[in-house]
Amino acid sequence: MDTEEIKKYINKELKQFKIKQYSKGYKYLAEAIYICIFNEDAIENMSQNVYPRVAQKFKVKNTKRVKWTLENAINTIYRDTEINKICKYFDIDIEQKLTVKFFIYTIISKYFNSKQ
Repeated sequence: MDTEEIKKYINKELKQFKIKQYSKGYKYLAEAIYICIFNEDAIENMSQNVYPRVAQKFKVKNTKRVKWTLENAINTIYRDTEINKICKYFDIDIEQKLTVKFFIYTIISKYFNSKQ
């Protein structure tokens, strides 16, 4: 897997949503997606496999802070992006709420489907 190609893919996907690229939430989301692309099993236990690695990269002492920041990033996306765009991208109904895990899972699934 080409690191630069993966990073370009992640940025292209995240640009579809309204979230500032310089925000912690954006950076943490991009890194979490990157981790899950390289290790598909990581998404099964985010608390053990993803949050600690994101915390380590960004020098955050508490993994709960990483989780909180990711959840807030998803809430920002949900609040600021057109709901129809979100529903179409994630194939969900308007009443459904996005979780961090589902958000990341959808993006990595689209990545692997594009490689087939």
